[in-house]
Amino acid sequence: MNYILQSFVIGVGVASDAFAVATADGMCYKKLKKSKSVLIALFFGIFQGVMPLIGYFVGQKLFANIQAFVPYISLVILCLMGLKMIFDGIDKNQKEIKTPKSQKISIITIFLQSIATSIDALSVGFAITHFNLHMALIFTLIVSLVTFLLSFFGVFIGKKFGNKFENIAEIFGGIILIFIGIVIFLG
Repeated sequence: MNYILQSFVIGVGVASDAFAVATADGMCYKKLKKSKSVLIALFFGIFQGVMPLIGYFVGQKLFANIQAFVPYISLVILCLMGLKMIFDGIDKNQKEIKTPKSQKISIITIFLQSIATSIDALSVGFAITHFNLHMALIFTLIVSLVTFLLSFFGVFIGKKFGNKFENIAEIFGGIILIFIGIVIFLG
């Protein structure tokens, strides 16, 4: 699979939790201005791009020692992440999102949400250690852009449609990650 296409597909997969949180923000903070929506999407996009890059550089240091195991490691990591996302999306016992007392979301909340939604993207960096630096930078740029767009869209979906799509986004993202793990393993 072409690494550009792979980048878009992985971008959609890892951005699904950011999309879900952005959707939740739209539901909870119904009076969000466009500038705050852009800020949420920007934070999510930057963090989703930076985390795989960190994982890539750490993975590069270890790559010579684990090169033969990379397809297996990628398969396991992406499948576990994908399964977790699917189970989280299916889980009917998730806590109901309650509207906060304040209708304003703080920068600190956005920052913490960005970290929480991007930690899984760190392990994706290990899965792309076979990329050269140029490919890794393009990959992270694409992941950042996809996350930005999906998060920005997610805020407005949350404002319009409530929580109907939150679980579906996580399930879809999980399926995509499992698919990419299998493609890397077989590729």
